[in-house]
Amino acid sequence: MKNVIKKVIIIAFVIYASVTLVGQQITLRRMEAKKADLTKQVEQAKKETDNYKKTLKSVSTDTYAEKIARDKLGLVKDGDIIYVDTGRFADPLKGAENSGH
Repeated sequence: MKNVIKKVIIIAFVIYASVTLVGQQITLRRMEAKKADLTKQVEQAKKETDNYKKTLKSVSTDTYAEKIARDKLGLVKDGDIIYVDTGRFADPLKGAENSGH
């Protein structure tokens, strides 16, 4: 009778240990997958941060301010020669006729 109880206890322990071990392996794999995903996110965030730093550094220059002033605001420097295309679409009515409308 004592041998039967010992065998049942040992079998129960082995089953418990096996179930626990399998559960831990599943949890470990999930955590490793999550870690890999988070590592990718961190690397992506680092790349974005580097890009933002480069952009911030470039927009903080006088050259960038001048480019924006010229391109977006249409400003010019003293001594710049401004060319105006007086040919095509100079007269809005003629332009509409020439465009085929």
